[in-house]
Amino acid sequence: ADEALKLAYKNKTALNMISQNLLQKRMEIAGSNIDVTLKGDDLTTKIKELIESFGVTVKDHELIQTFQRTRKQPVLQTPVVVVEFKNLDTKLKVLKARKTALGSKVYFDNSLTPLNRFLMYKAREVAKEKNFRVFLSGDQVHVKKDNDTNLIINDICDVEKIESWIPNLRV
Repeated sequence: ADEALKLAYKNKTALNMISQNLLQKRMEIAGSNIDVTLKGDDLTTKIKELIESFGVTVKDHELIQTFQRTRKQPVLQTPVVVVEFKNLDTKLKVLKARKTALGSKVYFDNSLTPLNRFLMYKAREVAKEKNFRVFLSGDQVHVKKDNDTNLIINDICDVEKIESWIPNLRV
């Protein structure tokens, strides 16, 4: 029975990594100034204008698709637009450029699998208390305590491990 559980855990982790890898060229954009009524070419044009406002030009052939992600409670949350790029370099260029655009009420993030989104949320809750860094690297969620201590978060049990770490003493 223990071997079957270990195999199931490895398969779940591998499937999550494969799913996250398939999402690596996607980016999510959320913000109060995104029009919830835009669809298709109008939405793509608006997103391209937004990206160009950061000083990055994205040509039509560099975008695969743009669409609004449906929300369970659309009234309570801002709309989220998913943008899929043809290559990862374009996405990274946009993410880097958006950091220089201060004062924007638009938020950019990686597209995450439901499991990684949950793990990222839980890891950030703990990391905020302990002053750790949480980030996505490749297909996995990581928590970094210091230069020598980094943990890959594959399951909620891994989040519980970081709760026992002694917090960094940063000033």
